[in-house]
Formats: sequence, C-alpha cells, structure tokens
Amino acid sequence: MPCLASPIIISAMPEMKLCKKCGRENLASASACTECGRGEFYDPYQTGGVPEPPAARDESGLGSLLALVAVAPALMWVVFTFFYAPSHPDAGPPQLTPRASAPSPEVAVQEALSTRVPNADPRLELMGGNNLDIYVSRSSFEDVPYPDRQNAIREVGKAWCEKVTGFFFPAVRIRDVRSGKVMASFGCVLGRGSVEGQ
Repeated sequence: MPCLASPIIISAMPEMKLCKKCGRENLASASACTECGRGEFYDPYQTGGVPEPPAARDESGLGSLLALVAVAPALMWVVFTFFYAPSHPDAGPPQLTPRASAPSPEVAVQEALSTRVPNADPRLELMGGNNLDIYVSRSSFEDVPYPDRQNAIREVGKAWCEKVTGFFFPAVRIRDVRSGKVMASFGCVLGRGSVEGQ
C-alpha cells in the first residue's frame, strides 16, 4: 500500500552569528547587528565554539539608589512637617523671616490676643516647624461673639505667620487649656483659619 502522507521538506537553518556587544543572533550575511548596529561578531567556526553572550548590565541597583537619594529629603520633610513638628515642642526660639521687625512674634501674638480675645490668659507653646499652640480657657474664647471668631483667629494667626519662616507650613492653633482640644486654627501657607463648629 502506498504512503499517502506528503513528503516532509527539511530546510536548512540559516547560519547565524552572535554580536560581540549585545549577544543578539544575526544572519551570517549581516554586516551589522540588527540590535545595536555594531559590526563585530563572534566567529561561529572558531575552535571552542561560540562563547556565551555578554550579560546585560544590571544598573537597577544604581538607579534605585539614585531614586532613594532624590526622594529621601522630600520624604523626611513631609514626615517632619505634617507628623512630627505639630506635636513636639521646640526648645529654641522661632525661626524669623528676614523681613521680621519688632515686636517679636510672641509679643505680636499677645497683642493680637489682647484685642481679639480680651479675657484670655494665654499660654504660648512653640512647637516644631514654627507651629504655635495657644492655650486659653474655653470660656474666654467663647466670650468672643461667634461671628467674630473667624476674624479673631485670622488676626492672631497673621500676627505669628508674618514674622516666622513658612518652610515647614506652620500653623497657629488655639486650644482649650483643660482638654487640649483645638478650638480654632490658622494655616500660614494658605492664610486660612477654621473655628470649631464652623
């Protein structure tokens, strides 16, 4: 019985050669590498065979290190500004702006408080990053008419913010001396204040 299968045609594989630079396989007739454009190839007929292609350089470690060096200062600034500084007292004096004139930031805040929250017996506590916590009794803060409280925190906040540097986004917070709850706050960078309940 005759075989009905079609004859198998075996074609010869084209001769290949490896690029010395990138290790890419190229046709033997190629004058330059199709990957990198170089014209240097390993001779496939040399004794000892074709060596392994060169390994790709691993620069991911260097790139990761450079990225970390670039990002680390920004990350440290964010952590200090938004997490550490507002809750940790600062032992030194506030960092003043070059344009700051007399009186000192503390005196300016005391003056603003005496006009806006006249019954307050304030206790000022300088926090990290030029943040300022002002402790007063809730009753003295509530003696300020409700519609005037927004202007009061704005005026007190500006008295502080105009004198200190804003690199760490400082804020002024008026807190209840008994509970520590924030009753009003003013952010130096945005120039906005907020009052509890508004």
